Parts: sequence; structure tokens; C-alpha cells
Amino acid sequence: MEVIRPSVEGTLNVLRSCVEVGGVKRVVLTSSIAAISECVNLREDEVLDESNWTDTECPYIDGYYKSKVIRPSVEGTLNVLRSCVEVGGVKRVVLTSSIAAISECVNMREDEVLDESNWTDTECPNIDGYYKSKVFSELAAWNFMQELDEDKKFELCVINPAFTIGPMLSRGNKDATSVVMIRQYLEREFPAVPNFRIPIIDVRDVALAHLRAMFTAEAADRRFICAGPSISMTQIGKMNGQPVCRFQRKGKDGYVGSPSVASGFQPSTREN
Repeated sequence: MEVIRPSVEGTLNVLRSCVEVGGVKRVVLTSSIAAISECVNLREDEVLDESNWTDTECPYIDGYYKSKVIRPSVEGTLNVLRSCVEVGGVKRVVLTSSIAAISECVNMREDEVLDESNWTDTECPNIDGYYKSKVFSELAAWNFMQELDEDKKFELCVINPAFTIGPMLSRGNKDATSVVMIRQYLEREFPAVPNFRIPIIDVRDVALAHLRAMFTAEAADRRFICAGPSISMTQIGKMNGQPVCRFQRKGKDGYVGSPSVASGFQPSTREN
């Protein structure tokens, strides 16, 4: 609504003004190729031209986000899976999704616990393009696998991490989704400390989850929420760069990470 309505009303206001003042012979309107080129059903021998219109009923079209966030996410995911089919010999793919594909606008009773069977409701009015991109790209992956010919199938496992913090590979990247909020907080861009809690996970535990997902047979065709405790922004501010959600229990093959991560792959690590 914050994108579509102002655009429509702004266009109509200009045209109404032309009617009111009178004498206007021609109006040159600036539109965009986005109104022509998205989700258009063309034959291979057809060429896109000015007679085409973007299909606004396409599930990946949602104002600005559909071309800038959702479609690249969906197409990027599908391109990787298609490449796996083309090269052949791939046994398993571990896909990084997000808890955003699971946890938002879920209708649950008070005694229910959120788990990997839940999906974010993309029809909820509070769900923006970021959440939709996570849902649609993961759904696209599962649908792709379901429709794949049996002789081409491989295994899929999905990791759904919560808000991920910890050491970055690229220290100069201050705009990554997982660090923007903390950067804004530490640089005092907020006028006050936001009053909410957020489930967090250390990036090293997320990496460990991917590794376990690749080599644990039982992980095939499953989703795994990767999350530690929910903490407040005040608590995050007091951590002073210390590792978060590092569950330091030594196993026979090294540290297993937070219990919520490891227990999905090694039942012996579950907490009673």
C-alpha cells in the first residue's frame, strides 16, 4: 500500500488537474519497463513489446518488492537447483532459508510451540516483501523437488536460522540484513532502545548446522529451525562482542553448537 497507492493517486491527480485547467492536448507519462516485462507468458519465438503487460496476479509480483526482492530470491534459488540437475551427480543440497519463512503471523494456541511444520502467512497484512521472499523461495525449492523426475531427484535439506550475529567474513559490509539493526543500535541511530525481544543464533552455529545437514542421513527432506534464546536489545548491547548462543558442550567430534541446532541432528545432545 505504501508504494502502490501513492503511485496510482499521484498519476490520477495529474490527469485530473489537466481536466480542471482545460486546454491540455497531450500528457507524457513516465512509467517503467516493469509495467511490461514481468511474468509475461511468451512463446520462444515471441518478442516482448509495448503490447505486453506485467501479470499482477503472478505470485511473485508485489509492488516494489516483487521485482527487487522476491523474484531474485525465487529465481536465484531455482537457478541453483536447476544447475544441480544439469550437472548431475548431486546427492544433496542444503538450502539456507530463514525463520522468517516459519514464524510470522502463525495462528497458534497458547499451548502450542512453533516448529518446522509452520509457515509464515503471506496473506497477513503485516508481512512485507522480505518475509514473502523467504517463504516463496523456500516453497519454490520444495515444489521444484516434488515435480522433478525420479531419475533426476536429489535430497534437499533446509536450514531456517533466526537473527544471526557473530563474526562476519566481510568486515566492511555494514548493510547485511543480520547486522543492520545492531549497527544502528551501536551507532546510536535509534532515539531509544527498542522494546522487543528477538531469537538469535551465532553464525558459527548456523555454519555447523549446514555441515551437519549435509552429512547426517536423517536430515534429508527436512527443515531445521536454527535458533537460541529470545533476548532483548538491551541484552544484545551488553554483550560487547562476546559469542552468542555458543553452547560449549564438547562432543566426540568437537563442539556441537547450541542445543537447538545440534539436537536436530544428534538426539543425544537434546536437553531434558
